[in-house]
Amino acid sequence: MSYLTSLQSLTIEGCPQLKQRCEKENGEDWDKISHIPYLYIS
Repeated sequence: MSYLTSLQSLTIEGCPQLKQRCEKENGEDWDKISHIPYLYIS
């Protein structure tokens, strides 16, 4: 994901493990997606 610097939106649905990893500020992978302007994680 670090190579996707111009990615503008990301949707993550129906994947509890990925949702947990991408949790805002506390998630293991938050630093990898925090630059994306439009995030939808449910």
